[in-house]
Amino acid sequence: MDENFNMTPENLHDIIMNAKIGEMRKDAQIETCTVFAAALGDLLKNRKIEHTYLCVSPKTPHSSLMWYHTVIGFAGKMFDSYGLFDADILKKRQKLKIDLDLLVKNDVREDVDEEFRKLYIFFVKKLEKSFAEFEKTINHQLEIAP
Repeated sequence: MDENFNMTPENLHDIIMNAKIGEMRKDAQIETCTVFAAALGDLLKNRKIEHTYLCVSPKTPHSSLMWYHTVIGFAGKMFDSYGLFDADILKKRQKLKIDLDLLVKNDVREDVDEEFRKLYIFFVKKLEKSFAEFEKTINHQLEIAP
C-alpha cells in the first residue's frame, strides 16, 4: 500500500465486514472476542498500524447486562467482529431500550489458548485476505488517480 495512504476507521470497518468469517462473526461477539481481537490486533501490528486493546463493560451494570468485551481501539474508535463498536451501535444490535454507558479500559493482548488456536488462525487468514483485497483496491485507485 502507498505509504502516504492513511487508514481510516471507515476503512478498517470495511476490512472487518468484508472478511468472510461466517457464523464465527457472531460467536466473536459472545465467547471468542479475545481471539478475534488478538487476530485483528496482530494484523494491524504486522502492518505497523497503531492500535490498542480495550476492555469494554457497562458503566452501570444491570442485573442481566454484566459482561466484558475485548475490542481494538484505532483512531479514537472501537472495533469488534462487526466493525465499528460503541454504545449506540450496541443498543441497536441488542435491541436495548435502556440507557447504556460504556466503561472503556486499556487492556493487553491475551494469549490465545490452545483450544482456540485454529479459530485464531482462521480469523487471521480471513482478515489478511480482506486486507489484501482492500490494498489491491486502494493501489488500483492510486494508479488511475490524476
